[in-house]
Amino acid sequence: MVYRALTPTAQAILGFLSFRSRSGYEIRQAAQRTAGLVWGVSDGQLYPQLHDLHARGLIEPDGAPEGPKSRQRWRLTDAGREALQAWLREPAAPPVLRDEGLLKLLFVDEVGLDVARDLLERRRAGLVALRESVLSLVPGAERGGPDAETGLTGPTLVRAFGLDFLEMSIAWCDQALAQLGRRRRGGNDGADAGDHQASQRAYAGSGPLSAAPS
Repeated sequence: MVYRALTPTAQAILGFLSFRSRSGYEIRQAAQRTAGLVWGVSDGQLYPQLHDLHARGLIEPDGAPEGPKSRQRWRLTDAGREALQAWLREPAAPPVLRDEGLLKLLFVDEVGLDVARDLLERRRAGLVALRESVLSLVPGAERGGPDAETGLTGPTLVRAFGLDFLEMSIAWCDQALAQLGRRRRGGNDGADAGDHQASQRAYAGSGPLSAAPS
């Protein structure tokens, strides 16, 4: 089946075009607004995939190029909608968490607890900013009407997941920072780059920092 040969980015493009016709620029903007938390789409991926989908007969131009930059709008063909629906019916791959910040925390004993605190504070600030961005979204507003009025369910579910995930992640940062503070007050903050034993004592006990795998 043709959809099995498509990349995840191509499937995401078909999904965004199922809502309405869009230019590549509009697809990128929609991805940043609604799917950035769960699936990133870069220009380097987007435009080659648009051309590939067109060559496969899954999308087609919707009118002539528009504006000073001659942006071409695209729409799904019947074959494209069939490919999208076939993919949606397939089981999703297991979720995989790839997070450089957490990876650094796993090995932060190498450099000490001050670096751990800095990592956590920066992480928390980024999560708070992202939460405010997601809170400002009204699913469907850019398509002519909120999804609560048009009856679409998916975008609202993903927004709710994003908010719950961000709230949980912010709370975890608060818990981890509090645990670091307790260890510091207990006198176990003397770990430096060469003192792994003191660093391990600082992380001992229950809480988010003791849950990392070895």
